[in-house]
Amino acid sequence: MTGKQGVRVRNRTDPDEQPRSREERDRAVRSVEDGRLLQRWKGGDERAFEELYQKYVKRIYSLSVRLTRSATDAEDVTAETFARAYEAFRRIESGSHVLPWLSRVALNLCRDLGRRRASRKTFSYDDQVDGSENLAVQTPDVSAEPLSQVMDSELREEISDAIQALPDWQRETIILFYLNHKSVDEIADILKVREGTVKSRLARARDALKIALAEYMQVDID
Repeated sequence: MTGKQGVRVRNRTDPDEQPRSREERDRAVRSVEDGRLLQRWKGGDERAFEELYQKYVKRIYSLSVRLTRSATDAEDVTAETFARAYEAFRRIESGSHVLPWLSRVALNLCRDLGRRRASRKTFSYDDQVDGSENLAVQTPDVSAEPLSQVMDSELREEISDAIQALPDWQRETIILFYLNHKSVDEIADILKVREGTVKSRLARARDALKIALAEYMQVDID
């Protein structure tokens, strides 16, 4: 569909669709690799934890900065997440649990920050993350293109505000699915809810964003 400024946008794959085989293969490979690193870590190999840290630190920072909208807070959340992981990883049995565990801890820390701080410094979704790429901010249900490709700064601001205005349980689900590219079952694992609950939250969040962004994206909300 075409937005207000003639920008062509496309939908991301519907959450009800089955994950692509490549995604499944990637997750299986990651699980095996992480399982081996866990075993090395439990055996006293300090380098194994460093490898896990290097493998996931950017992902956890990216998630945290999108949830907190603060680079400083995201750095603190990321550091605390891995500080907790240092001992917790010794108790994790499967490699498939590493990334969901890290994501869940980071998400809970972000929630705690949100409760403690009523006034926060805004972090622009267009600021650089990880020093190399702009955050790929996307409009759920109506856009899967990075907002860095959309030149309308007013639209970027509206999307940012619309996402942040969602209830926490919808905002977290939207960010995990559209911005961090988690599948429905991965989100269910992170949030410890049923897959049907994830789908329901996504649907409600999309409806809310359609209404909030209708003027800008010409979204049909009927």
